[in-house]
Amino acid sequence: MKLRPFWVRLADQPLWLQARWPYTFDYFETYKIIPTEAEKQTYRSFIQEHGLDPDQPLQATDADIARVRGYNAEDPEYFPVEYLESLALYENLTQLLLSRDVLQFHCSALELDGRAYLFTAPSGTGKSTHARLWRQGFGPRVIMINDDKPLVRRQPDGSWWVYGTPYGGKHNLQTNTKQTIHGIVLLERGAENKIERVTPHDAYVTLMAQTYHTIRQPQALLHAMDLVGSLAKLPVYRLQCNISEQDVQVAYEALKGEEK
Repeated sequence: MKLRPFWVRLADQPLWLQARWPYTFDYFETYKIIPTEAEKQTYRSFIQEHGLDPDQPLQATDADIARVRGYNAEDPEYFPVEYLESLALYENLTQLLLSRDVLQFHCSALELDGRAYLFTAPSGTGKSTHARLWRQGFGPRVIMINDDKPLVRRQPDGSWWVYGTPYGGKHNLQTNTKQTIHGIVLLERGAENKIERVTPHDAYVTLMAQTYHTIRQPQALLHAMDLVGSLAKLPVYRLQCNISEQDVQVAYEALKGEEK
């Protein structure tokens, strides 16, 4: 089997990866880079901090693939191994990127007029449908950053940015871009469309549940909890909605109000 090393940039961090299957190699196509010497040194320092060999690209081992297979389907043979390699590799990367204040966040992330908004909810609630209604309502003003597993990163000034990743959900809605987060919406199904601002304390549990939850080291988990506490200080709203064009307007008016 031919090993395929390649460089990518995710959440402003250069990474040297290796794939065993063409599926994973091709999956990162729009995120590949030709690194500068400075980026190579940034990567070496990053990897050495984690006690890893900077002369070996990051990859998903057989044990990593088996672990991911175990919690991705009731039928352990359901997903092909090349797909599982891509998931396992992303899990490994997000574990490492925590040390750079980066979280994987389960949401639909879009940009409207230079501002990023995140819509998060348990799977099946309708976050992708809600994001689609924004695209229909606002047309080309909307850029779909990611529809499933973007990365969010706390910046030195305390602001948060969201980044596109190749993991854009079943419709592969993603763009290799980044934008400052100006609001987060917690979606809930409801008969009427109504929205309310929630406190960081009330937002915390929901936000934590939507971050990557297979963190394996206690110290990393504590750091993730600290990051979520910071993320919860952004404008966070709870939107009860019936998934219609009206709930887009309700959400937009509330989020726009944060800019005044």
